[in-house]
Amino acid sequence: MSTKMKPMPTTRNLNVLLIFWSLFSLFMAGYGAESDIYCLQTIKKLDRFNNLPSWDFESNTEGDICKFNGVECWNQHDVEDRVISLLLSSKGLKGKFPQCIENFTWLQTLDLSHNQLSGYIPSDISTKLPCLISLDLSNNNF
Repeated sequence: MSTKMKPMPTTRNLNVLLIFWSLFSLFMAGYGAESDIYCLQTIKKLDRFNNLPSWDFESNTEGDICKFNGVECWNQHDVEDRVISLLLSSKGLKGKFPQCIENFTWLQTLDLSHNQLSGYIPSDISTKLPCLISLDLSNNNF
């Protein structure tokens, strides 16, 4: 019974893999940040009483969404900011539950309590938001 040894990766192969992984990570982070902005714009449309005046999407510069009231972000080594927390309790939000929330792949805390949201909450929300630690959707119309 002979045992074949796998060849050790060369430095060149490791460098190519590292470059590929870095480009892939940048692409995915950029894509994710765009989906975060889109979802925040969707949530802003539910703000019937302008309780989120800091949510200004005109400049669209990197990091601006992290200055929004009720939004907390995580920044990964100069890669675009990602939303990790939405604290929007009692903001007068009215309308259907924003399904785009499932695109906040890094979301850890979601508090939409004491609003006038309706519709259905996805039954697989815990699967779609694998980093979610805290969820409060109480006092709505689900």
